[in-house]
Parts: sequence; structure tokens; C-alpha cells
Amino acid sequence: MKKHPLVVILAAVLAVGTFVATMSGWVSGAAKAALDLSNPYRAEYGGLTALRVGVTPDYVESSLGMAESVDPLCDVAMCPADPDAAAETTVRVYRGDHSIVRAVFRGQDLAGYLVTTTARDFTPRISWLGVDFGRLGRVTFDEVLPSNGAPEPSDASVFVGPGIPSYAEVLMGGGATRYEGFVLGSAPDGYGGPGLEWDAEAARVVEEWQSDNADRGLDPDVAAAFRAGSMPNTFGAFQDDGPLSDYFRDAENVRVLLTASP
Repeated sequence: MKKHPLVVILAAVLAVGTFVATMSGWVSGAAKAALDLSNPYRAEYGGLTALRVGVTPDYVESSLGMAESVDPLCDVAMCPADPDAAAETTVRVYRGDHSIVRAVFRGQDLAGYLVTTTARDFTPRISWLGVDFGRLGRVTFDEVLPSNGAPEPSDASVFVGPGIPSYAEVLMGGGATRYEGFVLGSAPDGYGGPGLEWDAEAARVVEEWQSDNADRGLDPDVAAAFRAGSMPNTFGAFQDDGPLSDYFRDAENVRVLLTASP
């Protein structure tokens, strides 16, 4: 039987639509594949954009996935001197293919986070208050602060010792930064191989100075050589008000947190 002209037209339209949809899907898939080939870390970079102080665990996990571990802060790092600061405070560790994120939550609020690269080619942008400070693993400590217009760090802590060295420096925020502090550091489980500089001799000079000074802290002149010759593998931010602000302002607390592993 001869098909009705309307049936023929509808069939043709459907065939064309199917072809266009198939081609569109193929082009879209090819474009995504090309992007993934040109930037294999694109998805992992994108996941880190969820990190900002004040967000909830659910929000972070929507981008980074489930935490590898969830522990009370006092069980994995130094405990805050203020008992109120320790209450309901947990450390959640998120492990990606090329990064580790340590997130400190007080209740349901992200109080501070630390992003560590574990691969030479994984170089997320160091961002603070919406400003790009270069790429992690590509800049030295002094190329981030204060050469970008920020002040000198307010505190620092280094450990050389017989094991893998660690370092953290903190910049307090206050009202001028909408009460958001900044952290740079070197975590033992982060990338520390060829191409990422670490001036061991200058680090020992800083460590010796700190051991001779009861209040430790930071002497910019003493730390200058180390900061010029060493690169961070970690950056982060913290809420510089509330119960945990004093905790994060102490660089030794942050450095010890960087040594905590699940």
C-alpha cells in the first residue's frame, strides 16, 4: 500500500532530527574528549572551586566526592586551647587523583581548608579573595606573598628534623580581607620532587632561629632566603573570626595539620 504523504514527511523529519541529534552528541563528545586530552586535570581543577570558607560538607562533597576520613580535630592534629573551639570540630580528608584536601569543619561550616598537590603537573591556581597568585608548584613562597601586593606572612613554622620536612606560613586576614586568612605550606605527603624547590639549608636556619626564640613566630629577614628558594605544594584559607581564628593564626597548628594523614 502507498504510504500517506504526511507519514512520509514525518518519517523524514524524524530521520533528520535523529541524525542531527546524533551528530550533535558526537561533536559534543569529541569536544569534551579534546578538552580532556589538552587538560587531563580539568575535572579535578573544577572540583576545587567548591572550596571557600563557610560552605557545608554536602556542598564540598558535591564536587570532591565523599571524604576519605572524618576525624575530630583533636585526634589528628593539635587540639585548640579553647575547649569551645574544639567542640564539634572535625577534619575531613578528600583525596583526588592528583591532590589532597584537608578541610576543617566546625559543625556544618567550613572553617579552613588546605589544598595539596601530589603530582608535578597538577598545578591549581593559588586563589585568595578572588585574586590569582600564580600556580601551585610553579612559584616560590616570596613570589606569592608579598610580591603580589599582600603583606608579609604574620607567622610561620618549619620542621626539618630526620623525617620529611614540613612548613606553613599564615597571613591573618581581619576586616580588610572580609575576615579570611591565607595559608601557604609544604606538606610531607604532597609533591616534593624535581622541579619543586626546597632550600634545606635555609630551612635549617629558620628552624634554628625559631628554636632560639620562645615566641617562635617569623622574622622576615631570617626567612627571606628560604622563602626565595622554596616552593609551596599547599595553599589554603581560613575564617579569620570566630572560635577557630586563633588556632589557624598559629602556623605551628597549621603545619602539624599538614602532617596528618587518614
